[in-house]
Amino acid sequence: MHGLESNEEKEDEFDFVWVGSATNHASKYADLATGGTVFISDACYADIRTIDKSAWEKKACNKGDLILKGYLCYHKYSENIDGFGEAVYSDAGVSMLGDDALTEAIHELEKQYNKLIIREREIAVKESELERLNSNLQTRVNTMSDKIDELSEENIKLSDNLKNDRAKYYDCLLKIIGSWHCSSNQYKERFKKDDAWRFYINEAYTVGKKLGYSHDQVTSRNDCGLIEIYMYMDEPEKAFDVLLIMAKNNNYWINLRDDVLTWAKNNYKLTILIDVIEKRLDRYEIPVNERQEFYGYVQKLKIIRGY
Repeated sequence: MHGLESNEEKEDEFDFVWVGSATNHASKYADLATGGTVFISDACYADIRTIDKSAWEKKACNKGDLILKGYLCYHKYSENIDGFGEAVYSDAGVSMLGDDALTEAIHELEKQYNKLIIREREIAVKESELERLNSNLQTRVNTMSDKIDELSEENIKLSDNLKNDRAKYYDCLLKIIGSWHCSSNQYKERFKKDDAWRFYINEAYTVGKKLGYSHDQVTSRNDCGLIEIYMYMDEPEKAFDVLLIMAKNNNYWINLRDDVLTWAKNNYKLTILIDVIEKRLDRYEIPVNERQEFYGYVQKLKIIRGY
């Protein structure tokens, strides 16, 4: 674009503007790259010929409703652009995570998430219309009563649909967290790098709260998966907190992982766990056919504790 300034003391305007899908696509990747980093798509990475690829790390990051997958490098730049090969189609680098059971769960999660957003928008529109009608109720009560009833019924239906969508979304989150028992180390390592697992855990507590579940109830639904995740991520204190909630609520077994108990012993936490189990036994909260098992837990913990 160019033009002449009417003010002779100022410079004439002259600049370039880039538009189109390729520009938009590059912008999405650029938004995810912080200072000193370069983020490129899988297709771009695959076409690299002369540049050393050892500096590039596989990465998957959220961008709005998409998961952008590609490669990231830190403070590593090419001296020329030729090493990146030919230009690729603008949509070539956007994809979801692999083709396996965990990926299917993530796909379903995103589908339910999108439905959830639509439901919330529909409810917001209907609630706004309902409030507008109620403000004029005194003067239009006779003529608008049928319309208000109709909108109220529709709002109830939408609320029920939203609740169902949230429940499906919540179940998908539980499936992903629980999948840590059977997922390969390859997936665990990838999640460890990009912190996607933190998103799923936080979402589980957020959506669970909207469904009326307490923090302990959400934890109990995910206890074994959470313990597995936190220990894999070297966060034994969080794993022990989950173990305590499991001991308070589970009537059938407690996941006494040796590595968690070792951390608890070294940090003088075993007494707390022993006290929780003994109090439940004293209050006869444990089913009769499971009490012997829980007495065994107490005995094991006391031996580890040293008395």
